[in-house]
Amino acid sequence: MFFNRQKISIIAFVLLLIVSYQNFTYVNYEVAYDYESSTVLKLSTVVASSAGLPGDKNVIIRNGTVVYVDQSVDVGSLMIEPTGQLHCDSDKAQDVIEIKAKNISVNGLFQCGTKNNRYLKNLTISLKHDSSLDPKETNLYRALNVSGNGKLILTGSNRNTTWYKISEHLNKDTRELLLPSSVAGKWSQLDRVVVAPTSYDLNQVEEFLVDSVSVDGRTVTLNKNALYKHWGRPQVINALKNGTKILNQSAEVANLTRNIKIQSDASHDPNVDQLGGHVMIMGGGFAAIDSVEFYKMGQAGIMARYPFHWHQQMAAG
Repeated sequence: MFFNRQKISIIAFVLLLIVSYQNFTYVNYEVAYDYESSTVLKLSTVVASSAGLPGDKNVIIRNGTVVYVDQSVDVGSLMIEPTGQLHCDSDKAQDVIEIKAKNISVNGLFQCGTKNNRYLKNLTISLKHDSSLDPKETNLYRALNVSGNGKLILTGSNRNTTWYKISEHLNKDTRELLLPSSVAGKWSQLDRVVVAPTSYDLNQVEEFLVDSVSVDGRTVTLNKNALYKHWGRPQVINALKNGTKILNQSAEVANLTRNIKIQSDASHDPNVDQLGGHVMIMGGGFAAIDSVEFYKMGQAGIMARYPFHWHQQMAAG
């Protein structure tokens, strides 16, 4: 499933989130809380006070407790109880944060950003391998599960979510992309970009890193030469019956980099056994996901272990 066509799946899923969001009525949860209150804690403090060995602690955000993500943590499991809250705050968090866990269970609120106040720093949620769990027998293996009345709200930066058709051919053994409009201030060095194939071979999709962006923002230099030609010019079709038509089959290009990322932890490569992480929103659960990257996710051959899915939500999904 996912790992057999890994690049295509990443592209399709990111674009699906972008397109579906355009038609999505966003529930804009603005949660009021006071960071000076004694009931508000740093996530690092909660982890430090939990029993267990480093990297294997079972951390619980208790009912009535508000916690904010302040720095990277590595735990065994992370559970948010029904009235517990875990927040990201762009002002208080370190610039780059990674939350590592074997599984995360959201029965309360896990929120990073809102539609009107997006989370702008870098957050990675890495789901770790757990040799004690059989993914065919439990949904906890490398899982981010939302159940009960739990809410998962992840709203990242949308600076680079627009996709384009290239304005000139990207020829084999060349590395410059010409775009129809400027991406200055939107695309950055080392961003991951994908160029769709324009042949009949879907395997000619290519992924690159941005090396530089021109001053006018329309020319993007890639980190390596293209292996295949990608068409980049509109064609004029002279039809006897309907007159002249313009056919634009230029390659699509999209930026895949997102500042919020959910992935399978690299310490156990899911390409080996095709058992990556998964996100499951179960009955009663709520999720609003916008501008989030899913990387090396999904569990091949196991029903209901997709990179992301609404599980038996009926009309509520």
